[in-house]
Amino acid sequence: MIVDRIAHIQRFSEAVAAGDGPAFAALFTADATYDDVFYGPFHGRDAIARMMSDLWHRDGCDFVWEMRDPIGDDDRVYVNWLFSFTSRKAETAGRRAVMRGASLFAFEGGLIASYREWCDGGATLIGLGVPVTVVGRVLGQRDAALRARLDPARHRVG
Repeated sequence: MIVDRIAHIQRFSEAVAAGDGPAFAALFTADATYDDVFYGPFHGRDAIARMMSDLWHRDGCDFVWEMRDPIGDDDRVYVNWLFSFTSRKAETAGRRAVMRGASLFAFEGGLIASYREWCDGGATLIGLGVPVTVVGRVLGQRDAALRARLDPARHRVG
């Protein structure tokens, strides 16, 4: 039932804010995939828990993740979101990162089997004060990775 999925997604946001990697990982199936827009894909509960503790909460604190406008069914839920945190990275320490995006939660047996997200990461990096040359390099790498996944004839890329 979609109401159950929305409650599950709320627990997801609460675990992120609390920095509770084990509680966060418990929301996923044992072989789940979490595809993070900045850090890439993580497979399995242990890797997902470590993503939170070893990466997210190493690089940031004071997380707020507002899930909005959920739509879906028992198997899939799409949400729009607003996300923010305070950076702990040396070059941006103390600055507040803000971003908006969307996610797809795919469920199996009441747990998240797959999570994917999309956001305007370039604007987030600029807002953190990351030098434009670095942002350009990061966005160029993402563009190249995306183009490598496309059918060149169909999308006219090369």
